[in-house]
Amino acid sequence: MKKKLSLQKKHKIIQASWTDSPCRLCNVSPCCSVVPLAPMKLLNRTDFINLALLSCYDNIRLGLKKSGEWSVYYSQDCRFLSAKTSKCTIHSGKFQSLICKSYDAHKCWYKPAFKNNQNEKIIFFDLSRLLLFEKMTGLLQNGYIKNKLSWEKLIELYSEFPLEPDVRINASKKLFYDNSLLFKQSTPEHFLFFSPYDRPGKNIHFELITFRLGFYGMNLAIADNNWAYILSTNLNKEHFSRLKQERFPSIKAENGSFSFSMLKKKKWFHSGIGEKWVIAEPEHIKPIKSITKFDFFGNVRKFPGAKEVLFLLRKISPK
Repeated sequence: MKKKLSLQKKHKIIQASWTDSPCRLCNVSPCCSVVPLAPMKLLNRTDFINLALLSCYDNIRLGLKKSGEWSVYYSQDCRFLSAKTSKCTIHSGKFQSLICKSYDAHKCWYKPAFKNNQNEKIIFFDLSRLLLFEKMTGLLQNGYIKNKLSWEKLIELYSEFPLEPDVRINASKKLFYDNSLLFKQSTPEHFLFFSPYDRPGKNIHFELITFRLGFYGMNLAIADNNWAYILSTNLNKEHFSRLKQERFPSIKAENGSFSFSMLKKKKWFHSGIGEKWVIAEPEHIKPIKSITKFDFFGNVRKFPGAKEVLFLLRKISPK
C-alpha cells in the first residue's frame, strides 16, 4: 500500500465544483462502478491458476496493461453513485473520499479504458480469453511463457475474440452479526479475499481503504497481523467446471479463492479473539483510525489489536 498511494500536496487536484469537473459529461462513470483490487503477475503455472480461478467469479474482470502488469477489477457501484443519473451524490462534499477529490479528471484513465472491451490502454480477459492466451503462449506445457506475444499482436488477436457478455450480479449484503468471521469460513464460495499491499503505513492510507469500502459488497477483515479486503461474490460453477475439464481435472476445491495460501508461515494471520477476523464496514474506518497511534509525521506507530477493534465496533454499532 505504501508504494501504491502517495498524495503529496503538489499532486492533489481538488475538483472545486461539479460544473467545473469533466465528470459531469461522463455518462458511464467507470471510476464509480469498477474498483481496482490488486496487481497480479503471469509468469508461471501457479500465476495462471490464480488468474484462471479468479476469472470464475462473478463481477471479477482481469486486465492486462501495455506495461505487462495484470490487475484484478471488481464490478460494483459505489454506494454514493446515483442509479438514475450516474452522477456522484457527494461530489466535493465533506463525505467524498480524498481519493476521489484528488483524482485528475482532466486526464481520466478510466473512461477510455472502460469505454469498450477493446482499446489500446488495456485488454480485458474472461476465462475464454485467458485460456486462449495460455494456448498461444504455451505456458502450461512449458511452465513459462515460451511464445511471447507483442502488445500489437495481442490487440489484433483479441479484437477478433469478443468477451463474453458482462452480466453483473448485484452484491448481497453479508450479515456479520457479531462483526466477526471464523478463519475456517474465510473461503466459502461467496467470499473472495485480497490482502492489501500492506497494512496502512500512513494516516493518508486510510483514504484508500475508505474509498474501496465505499463500493457495495466490500468489507475489511482485520486480524492482529494482517488486514484484507473481503468481497461479496459467487463462484460461477459453470466456468469452474469448464476450467477443471479443459485444464485442471485434478482440482478438487469447491471454490476458486486462492486467498492467503501463498503466504509464508511467519506471515500467517492470528487474532486475539480466537480464530476469527474482525469485519469492518465503511462507517467503521474513521473510528478505527481514531484508535490507531501515529507519530508526528503521520506514520502509523501502533495498530489496535483485533480484540480492541471488535470491542470498539460492538460499542458503536451493537447488533
